[in-house]
Amino acid sequence: MERITLLSKHALLWILICISPSVIAQDFNVQHIQDDIDETGGTNTSFTAVSSTTSAFALPTNNRKTHAGRSNSNNGDLEGYDMAGARVLTGINTLTYYREGSSLNSDMRFNTSIWEYTGAPGGANEFIVRGRYAVDLNGTTSGVATDITASGVVDANKCIPFITGIMNDNSADGSDSGSAIAWLSSTTNLEIRKGSTSNNVRVYITIVEFTGSNWTVHHTTAGGNISNTGSLTLKDGADGTGSTTSVSSWSNAIIFTQSKAQTATSGSPKEYVDSQWPIIAPGADTQTVDWTYDSGRSTAANNKSKHFVHVLENSEITVTRFTDTSSADNESNVDITSAGLTSLDQSMIIGTSISSGSDNEYGKGWRNYYLNSITQAAHWCHRSSSTMSHNIQIIDFFTTPTQTEGPGGVTSNLELWLKADSGVEELASDSAEHADPVLNWLDNTINNNDATQITGTNKPTYTDGVLNFNPVIDFDGDDLLQTSAISTNSDMTVFTVAEGQSGVQKQILNLNGGDNIIIEYEDATPTFRGRMYDGTNTGEISTTTVADGITYITNYDVYSGSNSELFINGSSIGTDATNTYAPTSPIANIGGHPSNTAKRWDGGMAEVIIYDGSITNAERDKIESYLAIKYGVTLGTNGTSQDYVDSDGRVIWDQSDNAGFNYNVTGIGQDDVTELNQKQSKSINTTDDITIGIKDIATNNSTNTNSFFADKTFLMWGHDNGATTATTDITKDFGAGTAVTSSVSVTPIIRKWKMVVTDSVPTIKLSIPESMVSATNVSGEEYVMIVADDASFTTNVTSATMEDVGTELEVDFYFEGTKYVTFGSTPEIAIGSRSAHFDNYLTTDSYLDAGDVNDLDNTDYTISAWVKRDVGENKFDIVSKRNYFHEGAGSPPETYTHGYAFRINTSSQFRMVWRDPNDSSNNVMQTSATIPENEWHHIAATYDSGTNMTSLYIDGYLEDSDDTLDPMETPSDAHFLIGAAHHIKRQQKMRGSVDEVRVWNVALSADQIRYIMNQEIENNSSFADGVVLPTSTTKNEIEPIPWNNLIAYYPMSTLVFGSIKDESNSGNDASMINYNDLDNQTAPLPYKTTGDGAWDSSTTWENGDVQYLPGVDSYLDALETIDYNIVQIDHNITMDNSNTALIPASRNGNRTVLGLIVNSGGDLQIDGDTASNTGFGLTVSHYLKLDGTIDLEGESQLIQTTDSDFDATSTGTLERDQQGNANTYLYNYWSSPVAPTSNASYTLPNIFNGLDFLTSGYDGTASPVAVADYWIWKYSNRPTDDYSQWQHVRSTGSLLPGEGFTMKGPGTLTINQNYELLGQPNNGDITLTLNDDNDYLIGNPYPSAIDANAFILDHISVNNGGNYSSTTENIINGALYFWDHFANNTHYLSGYEGGYATYTLMGGAVAISNDTRINTSNAVGTKLPERYIPVGQGFFVSAVLDSDLIGDPNDPGIALPVNGGTITFRNSHRVFQKEIVSGSNTGSLFLKSNTKGKSATTHKKVDTRQKIKLMFDSPGGYHRQLLVGTDENASKGFDVGYDAPLIEDNEEDIFWTHLGCGFVIQAVNNFDNDQTLPLGLKINEDGLATIKIDTLENIASNKEIYLHDKELNIYHDLKANNYEVYLNTDTNTDRFEITFQSSQSLLEVDDVEETNLQVYFSNEKQSIIIHNPGFKTLKSIHVYNILGQSVFNFNENTSKNYLEYNTEHIKPGAYIVKTTTENGILSKKVIIK
Repeated sequence: MERITLLSKHALLWILICISPSVIAQDFNVQHIQDDIDETGGTNTSFTAVSSTTSAFALPTNNRKTHAGRSNSNNGDLEGYDMAGARVLTGINTLTYYREGSSLNSDMRFNTSIWEYTGAPGGANEFIVRGRYAVDLNGTTSGVATDITASGVVDANKCIPFITGIMNDNSADGSDSGSAIAWLSSTTNLEIRKGSTSNNVRVYITIVEFTGSNWTVHHTTAGGNISNTGSLTLKDGADGTGSTTSVSSWSNAIIFTQSKAQTATSGSPKEYVDSQWPIIAPGADTQTVDWTYDSGRSTAANNKSKHFVHVLENSEITVTRFTDTSSADNESNVDITSAGLTSLDQSMIIGTSISSGSDNEYGKGWRNYYLNSITQAAHWCHRSSSTMSHNIQIIDFFTTPTQTEGPGGVTSNLELWLKADSGVEELASDSAEHADPVLNWLDNTINNNDATQITGTNKPTYTDGVLNFNPVIDFDGDDLLQTSAISTNSDMTVFTVAEGQSGVQKQILNLNGGDNIIIEYEDATPTFRGRMYDGTNTGEISTTTVADGITYITNYDVYSGSNSELFINGSSIGTDATNTYAPTSPIANIGGHPSNTAKRWDGGMAEVIIYDGSITNAERDKIESYLAIKYGVTLGTNGTSQDYVDSDGRVIWDQSDNAGFNYNVTGIGQDDVTELNQKQSKSINTTDDITIGIKDIATNNSTNTNSFFADKTFLMWGHDNGATTATTDITKDFGAGTAVTSSVSVTPIIRKWKMVVTDSVPTIKLSIPESMVSATNVSGEEYVMIVADDASFTTNVTSATMEDVGTELEVDFYFEGTKYVTFGSTPEIAIGSRSAHFDNYLTTDSYLDAGDVNDLDNTDYTISAWVKRDVGENKFDIVSKRNYFHEGAGSPPETYTHGYAFRINTSSQFRMVWRDPNDSSNNVMQTSATIPENEWHHIAATYDSGTNMTSLYIDGYLEDSDDTLDPMETPSDAHFLIGAAHHIKRQQKMRGSVDEVRVWNVALSADQIRYIMNQEIENNSSFADGVVLPTSTTKNEIEPIPWNNLIAYYPMSTLVFGSIKDESNSGNDASMINYNDLDNQTAPLPYKTTGDGAWDSSTTWENGDVQYLPGVDSYLDALETIDYNIVQIDHNITMDNSNTALIPASRNGNRTVLGLIVNSGGDLQIDGDTASNTGFGLTVSHYLKLDGTIDLEGESQLIQTTDSDFDATSTGTLERDQQGNANTYLYNYWSSPVAPTSNASYTLPNIFNGLDFLTSGYDGTASPVAVADYWIWKYSNRPTDDYSQWQHVRSTGSLLPGEGFTMKGPGTLTINQNYELLGQPNNGDITLTLNDDNDYLIGNPYPSAIDANAFILDHISVNNGGNYSSTTENIINGALYFWDHFANNTHYLSGYEGGYATYTLMGGAVAISNDTRINTSNAVGTKLPERYIPVGQGFFVSAVLDSDLIGDPNDPGIALPVNGGTITFRNSHRVFQKEIVSGSNTGSLFLKSNTKGKSATTHKKVDTRQKIKLMFDSPGGYHRQLLVGTDENASKGFDVGYDAPLIEDNEEDIFWTHLGCGFVIQAVNNFDNDQTLPLGLKINEDGLATIKIDTLENIASNKEIYLHDKELNIYHDLKANNYEVYLNTDTNTDRFEITFQSSQSLLEVDDVEETNLQVYFSNEKQSIIIHNPGFKTLKSIHVYNILGQSVFNFNENTSKNYLEYNTEHIKPGAYIVKTTTENGILSKKVIIK
């Protein structure tokens, strides 16, 4: 190290080293109170108010704790309750006294000390009053434990429970009732014991905890002692137990004595006086105290005592002990001069006494102790005693001031220290503000040599922030400040810091006392000089190198009889011989000559320092370093400089080590002993240089509210004087560690700075004029600060992006050690998709640092990132903003007190942890699941302040949530780091990779997290948006979130030289510290194929070896799949969802993704096979872009959910097969799932691939496969059931999506013909218009099944239990009608066999062929519609309820009509359901020749409702299936959607009836026993009809089902057998009903055959018909008229089931038919017409 003694060519800073005085303030104040109080008690409010009742308390001055008797000195007898009393400080200005109300009506004298702590909170001498208590011990209760939990005691061992008074109601002399002791047994428990008495006692306690570090509290106790002397050993436990302790010195320890007495029951009067209280004094050593009673005290076994002694020790107090034996009444004085007290308010007295006596003289020994002056103590009593001994403790709290701080820490001989940043007053005790005149410039030494000016015109002005952000005192050439006489020595040392204008001997300082020391600046050259004038100038040293208006540090050393020396900015100017300096009462004239105003200073002055002695060179270095740092001065010659040191002499800027960087050296730092707290600095040498401040650059140093970490910490800097022009680019590959090139360049200026940190300093803010760097920026690039470990900028290079603030560029950075800095500009470089990898954490210190940003206090938030942890690694922070934290057991202790961490814990679990300074423990949330190794997973944490809910997500799956944790409420000043924790002491360093780090100030929902999980995000018109899916995506859950809510976003893909660009509006780029490990992006953003293969093969996917497969089972839950991946297909991919380890069985082979993009050339084949009825579902929840192809094989289907979009710009196609009737004569009703353009109209050749259309003839052909287009028809919104309204479409007609059409088969040899439908898939809402009273042939328009229930409900009013918003009408009648073409190879309508199967919310009913327009073969269909409508299936809907078609006006009596409206197919109807017959209404059925048999249903919604299906066989051979079932939403009346109106007008039929309306399907709310279900029948010819149960579903085996034939009054058990009945031509709507309980027949029968033998008369056949379904033997049949005459009989034994007897010869009338059977006789009344 080298000291430079040359004068700096720039400087003019004169520093008169003014030692900063630091007087130790007194920490205590004591007020001495004496009051005479009557028996009612009283208060004193005349004393000076204390600051708080928690920092002050009232203390009795005697060991009796009460008072000393009558204030009028009346020596009459006093009793126990007379001597009772207490005092308590009850308010800051109120001292309250208590006495027994029944005691003597006479004033009693109390003496009290009010002891107050006045020091700083947390100071070394602090005590805190924890509580005041009044505790009653009444009667025989001798001890009480009091709960003091609320007191807040922290350490019971440091507490003393001071007894401030004892009340008792003893009217006798025995004074054991006036004694008590107290101690703490814990922080929550106070123990009190009274003397042995049955009187009522109240003890007043003030608990004080001595919290300051200077205090030590000792305790000791002994009980049951009998002897009059003894010793007690000090302990550290509050209860008098624990380890033995000792005081350092009894001169620093106060003894507080408490005693309780137990006197003999019949003790002598002597016991009343001397048995109670001992003197307790220091023992023979520092571990013991001794007790002494009066020698006359009885030592009888029943005369016991107990002491509790508390000893309070503090090295900064002095205790002097005095003894006295005066026993006189009134006042006795004691000389305490030897105690050396300096002030009564810093002094206190504690006295104890013992006394003797032989008569009833109770109260003789009660004495008050007080201070009359600092030299005299006194004690007082109302009456004299026989003999007394006193032990008096005089406590001196005064601490003699010593100079502990000084310039550079140099305090010896410091006489005057004036500094403009401390002690400048406008008025007395009124600190000056900017531009105020200065009355006083207070001396900062203990000498109080304040400089003053009372004349207004001569007052200088206080100016703030003008000298390196520090204030100066401005003198205008007339101003002057003067001290009183100061101490001097023959050798003197003066420092000044000043700038000014030269003139006629303009003096900074004139130390005038006969011999004068003068520092002045005259304009002769100009010349600056120092001189000692004793009549002649001696010791005169001058220089002409100074300049006007430049601040200099000046040091003038006066050496009497030797050579004095002058230093400017640390460089010696020269020396000169000096006479002896011997002034007389010199006065320091600050600012010039005391009388010659022409010689007064014209300029600013910052410090004046005078030592009355010489200093060493080392001390000079310290003082000059202090002043140079504070005022931005470069010591020595600018460019070579000199060493800077701290107050310990430690070098903080080494001139030789920093060679080449010694230009404009300055710094910031804290050095307590020198009172340096320079928080921001800039060299005063030039305006073109950097400015650095702690965390901020404020207007003034004093207004920068930030703090250094610790004492003696510094940041020093200097530069190499290089030009500020651009130079060669610096290039750095930040992917060098991974071999993934991420090379960027920056153009710097030539100039470089060197930064040297001593210990550790906080984050700094650095500012530089933009003009200094602008030469590097030619195209609007980003300005950056470039940082490296070497001057060549090749090692650990990084940068921090600068912010343009007016004409300045600013940046925040945390420096440590030695760094090199320059500035430049660089473009933002998009380096491609990257991730940040962290490795070798044991040998490297790599992390990304965004600075003190992204606080999450008092806000909602979301943090998320993609993470891949290395194999075997855990316990690391991914993202953090917290201070240091030791997690493990042992040393170092846990010191994490503030901030948050988003991390992987020691068990590899995802954890979010945070803590505020006032929290007692960490707030921790962590997942139960671990994060897998070497595989990317997305993790997120959210906080919703509205619910106080914190939630953790893994891969979009909500893993845990908690609303009981404390929120973050206090911002942390830690840096936001990626890859490590704590920017100062890096720990928990990441081992793995991270990508897509995002921080929001909102709590994103689960859907929002999932939407952007597999895509990067961007700013789209000030709103957040995904990069992969288009903005217009309907379910764009993130799009409503303003981009401003994203407060940090690091996609790792753009560099601003050495920083990862923050793509949010915050612009907090993250500097890459010691980092070069940028790697390729391998997280799925989104999933992309890399070659042909199976979807579930990892090799199919780009980076599939480190990704989980898309759309598969989450490792978190075996039943949960990750349904929100975004997938891009560029190759030929096959999907098979049969692996239940990947797609749980509960998903039924259906895989879900959020977004699917099939690019041109890409093909996604979803496997399946029609023959084996296999296939799989693919659900796209948000967005599908199809430029390639999707092939739905077999039963595979594509589902898009509500609001899922199909991109209208798609150019690809979807292929789906469907099978229809191959027979050229049989119709299928179709609807297309595709169109040439999604949702557009089409012609059939547009959608059928490989199918020809014949435009002539009626038959199709097998080879080539072709259909006759003659049979292509539609029925679009036409009047109901009007055959003429069918519309011919052929192959050239246009169809709307959702419309149905008819088509016959090509006539191939197979039962079914496979058709290939090719086009773009239909999606979203598809609408058609249905007018009132019209029917519409529509169909499933999607490449997936649809839910018929959902479709029906969407077209039924909400008031009828549906979802249609209208409250006044329904759109359809609630039933769906499916054409089922059975057979007959004919094109003639009359030859068709077919009919309409029906479906409602209740279920389905098969079709029958009974339409009079076609061949009424009465065949019954076998195809039962079920809940799910398959791909391509067409069906009818109707807006008709007024059904005249069944012959009678049909008014179902519903509240809301069916008026038609908009038919809407929605994605919400879509489901994945393979074509199967379930038998439980959970299947899907395409009505064609060969329907797939029963198999396990895919869409497993089991229908558990009770259902009955009836089959009716009419006399003419017609058939009808009816369905009735129960549903909680149904009623006895008509229920739209559940009940299916009969839309056919058949010659013969059966139907459910309600208010005259016929229904094929009916729903009711129960099948209870009282339920009845009316049936209507239409018969066209007489004959036998059958009603039977076709199927039962979910019907209990014991449930009875009867057909009630009301005409025959028969209840027939349909579960036992069919009901056969002979019916005449008629329409009957009230004869039959279904019931669920039977009733006795009303017939007069005397046999048991009535339910099995039926007798009818057929008017059509003019015959009696006997139906014998049980084949019983009929012996005879007799017919009687009403007179009982036999008119007809048959005698034959027959068991035929049908007998017909012609009765043409019998006249019309009423007859009785009596039939004799093998089991009995049946009589039946018939009417012959």
